[in-house]
Amino acid sequence: MYGPPPPWLPGGLVGGYAQALSTAHLIDHIDVPYEATESVVVRNLVAMAMRVTGLDRARGQEWQRLRARVLAEGRFDAARVEAYFAAHRHRMWLFDDACPYRQVPALRDECKDWAAPGKLVYGLPSGNNHVWFDKRDQDTPLPAHVAVWSLEALLGVGAGGGCGTRKPAGHPARSKTAAGPYRNTVSYFVKGRTLFETLVLNCPSALPTGPGEDLAPWETDAIPDPLAPALAAPSGRVSLLTGRSRHAVLLDPAPDGRAVLRLKLTWAFNAAGDKMPPALDPFLMHAHSMGKDGREQIRPVPADPDRALWRNVDSLIAHARPSAPRTADPDKPGKSSKKSAPVVAPQVFTDLSAGLGSGPAAAVLRAARVRALSCAADKADDVLWWSADSPYPLFRPVGDRTLVPPTVRAAHTDAENAFVLLDRATKQMTTAMCAGNRDRAVGMHWPADARRLFWDRAEVVFWQAVSAARDGQPYEPGHFLPVAVAAYDESTATATQSPRGIQAVARARIILTRRPKPSSRKAAA
Repeated sequence: MYGPPPPWLPGGLVGGYAQALSTAHLIDHIDVPYEATESVVVRNLVAMAMRVTGLDRARGQEWQRLRARVLAEGRFDAARVEAYFAAHRHRMWLFDDACPYRQVPALRDECKDWAAPGKLVYGLPSGNNHVWFDKRDQDTPLPAHVAVWSLEALLGVGAGGGCGTRKPAGHPARSKTAAGPYRNTVSYFVKGRTLFETLVLNCPSALPTGPGEDLAPWETDAIPDPLAPALAAPSGRVSLLTGRSRHAVLLDPAPDGRAVLRLKLTWAFNAAGDKMPPALDPFLMHAHSMGKDGREQIRPVPADPDRALWRNVDSLIAHARPSAPRTADPDKPGKSSKKSAPVVAPQVFTDLSAGLGSGPAAAVLRAARVRALSCAADKADDVLWWSADSPYPLFRPVGDRTLVPPTVRAAHTDAENAFVLLDRATKQMTTAMCAGNRDRAVGMHWPADARRLFWDRAEVVFWQAVSAARDGQPYEPGHFLPVAVAAYDESTATATQSPRGIQAVARARIILTRRPKPSSRKAAA
């Protein structure tokens, strides 16, 4: 499942990350076993890329010019890459008594109990549960390269709830942690033709900063204070991408350093209870709302495994703002007439709006796509891991701005409009089948069946429209209405077994098939 061990283990992670940066212009994409691992590793690589290019310090137009210049160079400077990892090599060993990579050596004294190594791995059976992904049990020693991937995934999307008991000196013990910062979210990345382009395009511009130095966990020898408020509040772009884990881990290696025999897993900090200090991750969509106290609340948009990547194109690339609230998702029963919190695009997509409209940078952007990574989960159990790539580029540099081709927006709007009609028709038909009892109609399956059929088939039509747009063909509205009619007919077929059903289906179907009435207004004389 995991492939052979990388050549840079059991030595340390420095070789893997250094090789990824120094050869990024030759690599199409990094291949890791978990979507959550990839999401964390890309953030780590972006933080490292900012360090070796200086994009972590530049601001405003200076940052835009530097980003364009780095893209024009086509690769990371080998000397700067070597110097960066030479400075931090001692902090990037997976197994080390003093400073193990992304681990907390203080847990040897603060956390009493050791856990089985399998507790770190997603997909292993526990207790008497069935085997789904991996036949090894929890106590089997964990190969070092599997531990690396699993450690990164845990730090990103680890589950909240009970954990190992941790008792810092002079403070009460605690055995509960919150979920990881990317759990139940969707991370959106700009995907270039090479790993180099991907990393540079995903470097965020200036972000609000907090107190303290802006350092990654592997850039400091200081042992984090679990009770310090600054541990959770990012000081800048690098700490925002790499320092927000809610879990603390310590691995106990085998004598030869090729496996993990046991581990300690507990909470990372308790400065503010279970409440994560606010921070706008540049790869997440955020919803703005007003709390009961009248203050604005900004939260990541929860992952929805039923909502495909292409349906978020409008919010991602059109750079939605709080002043233009998006209507509530009509997929959710009972909410079609309400409005959701205004949605703001991930900052990395907003950063594409200027500074890449000419020269080599424009060619890079013109070929860029979108990649989404998600762990849709509840509080304890992983529900679904998924990834998705846009099959075609979606950006169009114009002058010094980046625009979305009108065809893409037109097709997206056409699909949403067709679904509104389909949703209205199926709900009217369902209410008629239930003799007007709306409460009973809510639990019927016909609207959900039509919704699933429509969005599955509409995606093909959408990407066909995007492909045609690349060839210069205009988009004519109406491509999605036949899809809606077919979804309606197929989903309501089971209701046509009685005269009442036939009548209800036929009457509601008119919503999808009738032509709009011509305007009754007469031209002025």
